[in-house]
Amino acid sequence: MMRILVPYGKTEGLTAKISEFAADVIRGHGHEAEAVNIKGSGAPSPHGYDAVIVGASIHMGKHEDYVLDFVRKNRDALERLPSAFFSVSMAAHDNPEEAEGYIEEFTREAGWRPARVGLFGGALLYTQYVFIKRHLMKKIALFSNRLLLWGILFELVFAAAVIYLPPFQAVFGTNTLGLPELAILASFPPLVWGTDELRRRALYRRGASEEN
Repeated sequence: MMRILVPYGKTEGLTAKISEFAADVIRGHGHEAEAVNIKGSGAPSPHGYDAVIVGASIHMGKHEDYVLDFVRKNRDALERLPSAFFSVSMAAHDNPEEAEGYIEEFTREAGWRPARVGLFGGALLYTQYVFIKRHLMKKIALFSNRLLLWGILFELVFAAAVIYLPPFQAVFGTNTLGLPELAILASFPPLVWGTDELRRRALYRRGASEEN
């Protein structure tokens, strides 16, 4: 029977769930497994274990610094033991090359070459962010999707053509909008956005109160 350590770093909680699941699978095969949050309680030294699986997540383009510190501190043991590393990131969903780049950067900085690596797709849990941080993450998600941006641009250009160009007006039966109508239309986006933010804040506070 082997003793396997699964130290991990977490930001949103998904890495912890993956680590706990991996530990459960290992136990199901008759081995001992210990999943430990490096930051929360401090992971034990790999000495005394037969294998190590390190987990980390990408946040703002980097893995957690304290996971990197853990690997550097225990590099000799990790090189001696069978070891693996898994990374949780949004890039793993649709850009494996970028996700693999994060792993290469991490292992290069740590000076560690794990025997196995794994990629897991992460999730943006907007309702669990504070207001400014959540707004920033939304902007990152929006401006990283070029197809979405082209779609929005096409819709705006097409709508303007339907409203203001005579050939389109004749086909669709539209009329040119004046300043009062445009002012009314301009008020809807902030109204919808503000209402959605209030709803998300309410959900966040409800979730936080339930956790407490």
